[in-house]
Amino acid sequence: MMNKYIKQSSALVLGASLLLGACGNEDDKSVDYSEVKTDATQAIETAQKEVKGDLESISFDYDDKEKKWAYDVNLRDGNESHEVTVDAVSNKVLKKESEKENDKETTINYKDVTPVEDIIEVAKKEYNGDVKEWSLDEDDGVVKYDVELVKDGKSKEFEIDAKTKEIIKQDA
Repeated sequence: MMNKYIKQSSALVLGASLLLGACGNEDDKSVDYSEVKTDATQAIETAQKEVKGDLESISFDYDDKEKKWAYDVNLRDGNESHEVTVDAVSNKVLKKESEKENDKETTINYKDVTPVEDIIEVAKKEYNGDVKEWSLDEDDGVVKYDVELVKDGKSKEFEIDAKTKEIIKQDA
């Protein structure tokens, strides 16, 4: 009886270890953003050709489901919210989702904020790593970027004002 319990426990621990190891591999993905073929402006334009709306937020990261780097562009048209996923290499729409929203969200004019490439350089002056992910959105009246850089398996996150390029917050 005890032998059966030990075998089951060992199998469970091994399975959990493999699962966590596989998940960890996806988390380690990072990219030299200067090598990304589609920039944020192009991704926004592609999303706006697909659905009508003003920019609510945009993010860039590795899409585990699609197994590629992608932008998630969130657009707002009245009470309709759209999320359009755009391939960062081909600039093609991978998927889109829409839903009705009751709350009023602030939209962002991307032309009025600092381009993400400049924001990444600000973060790299503090921590010279590759991009794991970044996002742009409005929070409490401040339009800001969240940038995560990775170097030698270690990551560092930055919150940077999208207009002034000032680092608002960074993790230790």
